[in-house]
Amino acid sequence: MKYTDNFFKFPIRLYDIVSLQETALAEEKHFEETKEITTLPANFAVGYKSLRPNDIKAFGDAYSNESNLELAMEEGFNICVVETFQGDVYECNLKTEEFEGALNEHIIKFPASIALNTNNNSPTVLANS
Repeated sequence: MKYTDNFFKFPIRLYDIVSLQETALAEEKHFEETKEITTLPANFAVGYKSLRPNDIKAFGDAYSNESNLELAMEEGFNICVVETFQGDVYECNLKTEEFEGALNEHIIKFPASIALNTNNNSPTVLANS
C-alpha cells in the first residue's frame, strides 16, 4: 500500500479573494440601495483536499452562497462543511450524505488490524471493527 492511500480525497471549493471582496461590496451596495439583505454568488473553482480520516473532527450540512435558506429547506443542503482537529474548515462540494458515503467507502478499504493513527489526540479509528 502507498502512503497516500491512507488519505481521504474530497472536492473542496476554492475561492478567489478578489471575487469574494467584489461580491461583498456588491452585497453591501445592494443593501444600501434597497435595505434588503441579499447573498450573491462568488466565483470558485473546485479543487481537492486530502486528509487522514482521523484528522476529521466534524462534518455537516450547509448551503452555499448560490443557494439560500428557503432553497435549502425545500431542496436540501447543497454542500458539506468539513472541520479538522487542527481548526481548518473546508467547503466540500458534495452533499453531506455523499461525503459520508465516500468517507465510509475509504475506511472500509483498510483491514481491521490497521489503525489509522494520528498524533492530534483524536480517537483511533479501526476499520471494520
